[in-house]
Amino acid sequence: MKPTVAVSKIFVPALHDSDGLLMWNGTGERIWRPLANPKELEISVFNDENPRGFGLMQRTHDPEKFGDLQAFYENRPSLWITPNGDWGAGSVELVEIPSDKEIYDNTVAYWRPSEPMAAGSEYSFGYAMAWGDKATGLPDLPRVSNTRIGKAFDKIDTIVAIDFADHAIFAGDLSDIQMLITNDAGKVSEGILQRNPGTGDVRLAFHLTPQDATRIELRAQLVKGDTPVSEVWLYRWTA
Repeated sequence: MKPTVAVSKIFVPALHDSDGLLMWNGTGERIWRPLANPKELEISVFNDENPRGFGLMQRTHDPEKFGDLQAFYENRPSLWITPNGDWGAGSVELVEIPSDKEIYDNTVAYWRPSEPMAAGSEYSFGYAMAWGDKATGLPDLPRVSNTRIGKAFDKIDTIVAIDFADHAIFAGDLSDIQMLITNDAGKVSEGILQRNPGTGDVRLAFHLTPQDATRIELRAQLVKGDTPVSEVWLYRWTA
């Protein structure tokens, strides 16, 4: 009989089946929204028309990021949804439910049409489901490899650091890359773009000053002129 050991997961740095919501919207934007275990129920709505794909994805495949020798979270597959035909206007909705135990599946994403579905009517939504470790067919752009958020030295500001995976687009000088950072509340600083010599990734870092805000929607992307050179990063900061 193979021995089993009941262990505390306090020492484990991460436990998750997915670490972000990936969307390819109707206008061609490739969007990444990191997931969180919130203190309160959080519902995020991403309006779209004729989406090209979306799914909850597991981008972390390094066993050392989890340190778990029983559940093997690094092997959890992603699920990518590709619509067949036009779905019309609606939204991808993300629900994040507070959870205090790893046994709970507390995150879900789904499509919701803009117009209510009338009783007795017929609707058709065709789609394909692809299980694996990455979505296919998307624009070839540097993807978000990590999101790091923590308090600044003054204990008031928050520092946000977004790592974009190494890519041929980042070859050479980074000075011609513009940083687009937007927020709907509070204040953000100008970004700093640096190459990580250890991984080859490129890091965008900035300060967030909440002021009186308790919830802030953040968006960041790297561009050259009008041309995107990274996927869009979205995040909801809460106090």
